Amino acid sequence: MEISQKLHFFVIYLFVIKADSESNSVIYGRIIFFLAFGITLVSIILKWFTHKYELDDRSFHLFKGFFSKSERTIPFSKIQNVNRHTSLLHRIFKVTSANFETGMRGEEAAVKFEVISQIEADRIEAHITSASRHELTTINSNNDNIELSSKMDTENANSNRTIHFKPTKSDILKASFTSLSFFILFPLIGSFYFKINEIFHVEEEVEGIFMSIMSSGWMMTIIIIVLVIISATFGIVRTFLKYGKYQISSDHDRIYITKGVIEETTFSISKEKVQAV
Repeated sequence: MEISQKLHFFVIYLFVIKADSESNSVIYGRIIFFLAFGITLVSIILKWFTHKYELDDRSFHLFKGFFSKSERTIPFSKIQNVNRHTSLLHRIFKVTSANFETGMRGEEAAVKFEVISQIEADRIEAHITSASRHELTTINSNNDNIELSSKMDTENANSNRTIHFKPTKSDILKASFTSLSFFILFPLIGSFYFKINEIFHVEEEVEGIFMSIMSSGWMMTIIIIVLVIISATFGIVRTFLKYGKYQISSDHDRIYITKGVIEETTFSISKEKVQAV
């Protein structure tokens, strides 16, 4: 998030605020920006052609490299949970990011898809669940075929997800006030003021406006009431966007937690991987 904000700031500074500037620092800054953008774009394109994956009945097979190729295999049994994040930009292009996490450590401990179609992400997750279920079924079949048949019938009966929790409107209102999220507006205003002041030096004008407001009791009262209303509205809207579609559900194999209205985040974990509550 911080990197994205800094990038936006450089774009606004170089191409909006300093649009008419002929300073060497601004010109070199634009050149460096375009070079970095081009290198990043080429890197993304190379990854599309050199990073591949395959699925079999038991494992992920990940391939990468152009001249020096490497292969990595991660068994489905090692995958503990699945994280998916769908931003507004993802929604526009009907894609998402998916992260299949294992219990191992290190940079290569997880299978990450920064951008993948929602249909393909659903297919991969369903394939992993189906493969894990098939492996468990195979193990159980060696012990008791009659019990296996009963379990399969139960699986078919519970194939649909059961919703355990979904917040109501009153829950959203309570959460927005008890979390004190409406107070976040004031630090945001302060941060915005300091950034504007660094660029345009508006400190003297702001001090003059503030002193005139302080000298008028009725104006100060109105501004306080307006700020309280805006702050409360901001807190409610922020909480709704974050938890408006919060939902806990489960099927026979996995537990699912979904939240977010504009940017949706989905977390799922196999029931057999849950170690404590």
